[in-house]
Amino acid sequence: MENDTPVPQPEEPHMHLPETGAAARRPARARSGWSSRFRSWMESAGQALERAEKRITDNFRVPPNGG
Repeated sequence: MENDTPVPQPEEPHMHLPETGAAARRPARARSGWSSRFRSWMESAGQALERAEKRITDNFRVPPNGG
């Protein structure tokens, strides 16, 4: 008895191709969340600059008679 059942084909074959190169080595989260990581890094950098500015201005002393 022969099997005459057709093999089902995916509707969009390009969507099922395996990734290659660097994209295949990164987890899916890393591929999709780079912008959120960048925003987080920028926020951290801004907070560090604010802390540095506060530390500098808190330690700044004007000599008597204005120097």
